[in-house]
Amino acid sequence: MISIYMVSYHFNQKTELPESSKEKYQEAQTCTACHSKSNLKVPQEVIDKFREELL
Repeated sequence: MISIYMVSYHFNQKTELPESSKEKYQEAQTCTACHSKSNLKVPQEVIDKFREELL
């Protein structure tokens, strides 16, 4: 079981974010964490808008 975890951890390491996207990524993480704590979902339109701005 531990070896499966280690292999999956190795292959799931995060990729490096471009400098231009780091601020938006942090904003999205904060928003997602805030909403998940209060058991609310982020509206799909907000997610779509964020994705458009990121690209």
